Amino acid sequence: MTNVVFSGIRDKEKEQEFIDNGYYISDSVNSKTKLLIVKQLPNSSSKTKKALSLGIKIVALNEL
Repeated sequence: MTNVVFSGIRDKEKEQEFIDNGYYISDSVNSKTKLLIVKQLPNSSSKTKKALSLGIKIVALNEL
């Protein structure tokens, strides 16, 4: 299963769109994470730092 993580935001509509397309919404970034969605870029949260170290794509919510 592929995970999507939201950091600093909750958007139930966007979450449901990902779920409807076969993704799992997770609270933590790990090797199964496909995408980290943040409120805005740049972002220096611990989730962002971990995503960068794992090579995970990071996008701002308004870019979706």
